[in-house]
Amino acid sequence: MAELSEEHESHRMGMHSEQLAGRTQQVFFAPEEAENFASPDAFDVDFNKRAEIDAAALGAQALNVKIRELMREGYGTVVVKNPGAKHSLGVGVLNRLQLTFEGSLG
Repeated sequence: MAELSEEHESHRMGMHSEQLAGRTQQVFFAPEEAENFASPDAFDVDFNKRAEIDAAALGAQALNVKIRELMREGYGTVVVKNPGAKHSLGVGVLNRLQLTFEGSLG
């Protein structure tokens, strides 16, 4: 790998002479505000509460509705079995959720 020398064009353009002293980085999220990271419409879920769905006979829309119903009931871990390579499964989940697919996703 070539070393960047003082004769490089970027040095001639003055790109390495800017002083960055006194500048700060803006903080958007702080770890102590973790309770504010969830969507205001998110459901309270318990990750120890587990549900399994057999998706073999369900379409993508019906499966996504079922996942949302389970979140509303407080399930925090949802396992989808036999997804059958269907597209758009588990989309639009704006909630903390452990969602596992067992089977082919395509």
